Amino acid sequence: MNKFSRLLLLISVLLLIVAESNAQTPVSIPARKVPKIVLKSFKELHPDANEVKWYPYPYHYHQGSDVSPTFLPILWENNTPNYYEARFSDEKGEVRNIFDFGGSWYVTSRPLAGNLPVEIEVQLKEKGYGIWKRHNEEQIVKSGEDGKFYKVWLTDKNKKRILYFNESYKLVKILKLDNDINFTEEDHEKFKNAPGFSKQEKTVTEKDVPAQVQTSANQNHLDVDVIEWSIHERLYDPFQNSIFDHGFYDLEVPVLYQLLFFDKDKKYKVTYNAQGEILEEVEVIERKDLPDEVLNTLKSDQYKDWVFDSEHERILYGKRKSLYRIYGKVMNEAKQLILDAKGNITKVKTKEKL
Repeated sequence: MNKFSRLLLLISVLLLIVAESNAQTPVSIPARKVPKIVLKSFKELHPDANEVKWYPYPYHYHQGSDVSPTFLPILWENNTPNYYEARFSDEKGEVRNIFDFGGSWYVTSRPLAGNLPVEIEVQLKEKGYGIWKRHNEEQIVKSGEDGKFYKVWLTDKNKKRILYFNESYKLVKILKLDNDINFTEEDHEKFKNAPGFSKQEKTVTEKDVPAQVQTSANQNHLDVDVIEWSIHERLYDPFQNSIFDHGFYDLEVPVLYQLLFFDKDKKYKVTYNAQGEILEEVEVIERKDLPDEVLNTLKSDQYKDWVFDSEHERILYGKRKSLYRIYGKVMNEAKQLILDAKGNITKVKTKEKL
């Protein structure tokens, strides 16, 4: 190897190291933060597993992620992990298990690392996917579905697909995360647009809001001056994550709806779930209107590195109680605080009711 070739190799290695360091890395959690019922279910399935790492799923990422956080109602069920993923190795190699919050097993995944059956490789070429970039290959077993499936992740410029083949190597499902209008499905394929293509938060018209949500809003806020409706959902788009560490298991995506309005010159935001139940009511207020005790907390040395927003929220919590959601940034990373009226940081138990 000549000097020039060695230089090119060194540059390639350095670029790979930089790419991996900039990639979003899921944050693992200690086993004590995993619900006991989940740990019990895992132990029953894998009594001899050791060196297990746990991850809230969908993944939480280290600081430096380019995905902006969305701060949701403090009592919304989607603020807690919907699933937990256990990663470990057994005699067959690396394995990942997903459990839901109640401890029910959901999916088992085994990375294949380029070891797809020849029958599938032939089909990928025949169907025009031979030149697509291969991101991930795995074999999965999923609750409610019979047999094992081979799952292949592919991209071609802005086109993003996940293909599922059954144990007979038949293509049975395609998840499409793009706007390719020329895409056509074959009769034997089950096709659907995968969740996560739309933005995590977007403004919608009233006709896009479910009838039960509209009915609830009309009953509670009939004469208000509506500013806008918006929809929020937890994204599961795997191609927004690090190419070094995919995770997507075709899960249900909980949504919520927010109504922003004026009432008697005050600005409010009410959040509903898809069934029309009120999850949270807040008054949008300026910083100068925060209680003195809250302002004193924000001026303390503890928050000297914060740059606070101009608007915050008074959470209408109980009949006589208010909490304050404070928005700000630290090193350009969006942050929030939940303070009580005395300026103390507070945590709300999910069993409590607004």
